[in-house]
Amino acid sequence: MLVLSEKNNKLVVFFDGLEDCYILDKYNEEYLNCLYASYKEKIYDLNNSFLSCYVSENDHIFIDIDTIDNFNLLKEFIDRIKNIDIVIKASNTEKVFNFISSLNENEVSNVYINYQFSSENASVKDYKNMISKINSLVHTIKSLNLSELETVMVVYDIVKANEYKKKSFDDPSLTRAVHNVVLGDGCVCAGFSNYFNYLLNELGIKSYPVILDHNNRITRHQRSIMYVNDKKYGVEGIYMFDPTYDCKKNNNYVNNYDYFLQSVSYFKKCFGDEYIDAGSLGNHDVYTLLDTSNKDLEDMELIDYGNLNKTISFLNKMCGKKNDYSSMFDLEKNKKCVNKYKRLLSREVNFNKFMNLLFNVKQVEEEIGMIDGYSVDEVINTVFRRYKNMYARLKDAKKLLIFVLQFGSDDFLLDEEIDKKIKEIK
Repeated sequence: MLVLSEKNNKLVVFFDGLEDCYILDKYNEEYLNCLYASYKEKIYDLNNSFLSCYVSENDHIFIDIDTIDNFNLLKEFIDRIKNIDIVIKASNTEKVFNFISSLNENEVSNVYINYQFSSENASVKDYKNMISKINSLVHTIKSLNLSELETVMVVYDIVKANEYKKKSFDDPSLTRAVHNVVLGDGCVCAGFSNYFNYLLNELGIKSYPVILDHNNRITRHQRSIMYVNDKKYGVEGIYMFDPTYDCKKNNNYVNNYDYFLQSVSYFKKCFGDEYIDAGSLGNHDVYTLLDTSNKDLEDMELIDYGNLNKTISFLNKMCGKKNDYSSMFDLEKNKKCVNKYKRLLSREVNFNKFMNLLFNVKQVEEEIGMIDGYSVDEVINTVFRRYKNMYARLKDAKKLLIFVLQFGSDDFLLDEEIDKKIKEIK
């Protein structure tokens, strides 16, 4: 790996901890390739405030924008290197956007942007266009002064307005990249989830991907997970969101919320053949945690404690909590911690809270032109359909009947579909 560093307004190459071995007064691809070929086994990664560029085995130079102080020096370097791909890591969106805005996108066809929640690097042009649209959405949403849950619902509605199109690009994998979703006309499940996560993170709300495998089929699926604590609606818990299943399939998609703000426990029960890909969250598995009993903790082996601790650490990070999970020797503390998260992973949002949320968001969306209009009846029907479907999927006839009775509408009680659902469950 080649490391280039900014020092005294020159690019200095480092080998094995020795600096000033070469001063790069000339930047040409032949010279860089020669250095890389000679020293790729000896060069190390400098973690400091200097400009760091890495020539990888895939023959591209990797630049972490966070290590850059002198943009003019970087621009000069990019201007001279034309035949080697350059990948800029966009850990700081604003910083990268400001830098690439100074570049002539027609003269940097070898420069790509690597950014969070993307399966594919973006060209300078695509990244600029994507960020321009994202910034416009972020500005609009922030100006509305919404609560956390209201913000999440507006973002969900923006994302699910895309259509599921697995073959909307020559390479189906490209429909997973956020820039292709924002600039294109369709995406697959990973694209929905990545776009949802990216936009929320730009709004200051942490949302994470969950990749799922299945016992009975080869295909994988991706949805999102986040910790919600909205005091306006009195909702706190860890919830999953799946805009793919609620996305644009027909003219009624606007009112699809069957897979919005559902507990992790709900998804686990409804999709019994799926399991979390341990690698997708760094070996964190909330499904396994839900199945962990106090007896399991008492009998748990050391290696299993280690895996469970990774999940707890991830949840602590998600919820902004200190790590209150101890070693296997503090059993009572661990029981308390595990049971706390099991409750957060299993909390259902009742229909009254959801109805208030939906009504308030639809008002806002009408004001900003996201929807043409809405009615109270439409909101009520949407809420009724969501909870009717939810309890039917859970095969819980008792909850379904109680919900219908509590909802208090003779019209709904006469719904033939309800009769059919209850018979199916019984």
